[in-house]
Amino acid sequence: MNLLERYFDIKRYDTSILKEKCKESGLTFEQACENYKHVRLNCFGRAWNMVCPAAFDETDPDRIKSTKLDAVMKFDFSSHKGIYLFGKPGTQKTRSIYCLLARELLSCRSIIRLESVEFSQQASSATFNPTMGAEWLDKVCAYDILFIDDIFKNKMTEAQEFILFSVLDRRTSNCKPTIFTSNIGLSDACSMFTDSGQGDRAEAVMRRIKEFSRVLKFS
Repeated sequence: MNLLERYFDIKRYDTSILKEKCKESGLTFEQACENYKHVRLNCFGRAWNMVCPAAFDETDPDRIKSTKLDAVMKFDFSSHKGIYLFGKPGTQKTRSIYCLLARELLSCRSIIRLESVEFSQQASSATFNPTMGAEWLDKVCAYDILFIDDIFKNKMTEAQEFILFSVLDRRTSNCKPTIFTSNIGLSDACSMFTDSGQGDRAEAVMRRIKEFSRVLKFS
């Protein structure tokens, strides 16, 4: 059973029309609901495959420490805030976030996921080609939720700092949440900026993350 199946909840959908179809088809209501579930999961499946790598799709939520998973799953995106989740490697940060994303995708939120290396590469490319960079920024900022996994894994370049600020500035202005996982807390994140960036640029990025995110620590 993958994460979409685990977090599918028929109660989220209007099932009144299914009762009418039962009369026409001779199916029981339970059978009609099961068919509807199959259709919905197929509908969301392609988008989910673009978000969640196969290895993480096999995550068993029951094997994640309940206090950790509960802290993530009780998050309500109606606040328009994101999450900055940090902790040492192996503390199930990313798996917990994918559980949350499965639930949110089933609630019809559009999601894009970028790993830290992918974000760094695309951010660098964006500065070399302004036209393509603008298109990429528009794309990343159009999604309801942006998930950047393992941010601040490596020292950033000035170009990457600028793009990270641009993404956060655009998304926070449009009330679109961003989720980060990281091995380091925000107090240490400034050290991952360039020498010239550890002043205004780092401060601007940290301020937006703190103001528009719930900061959680997994240990």
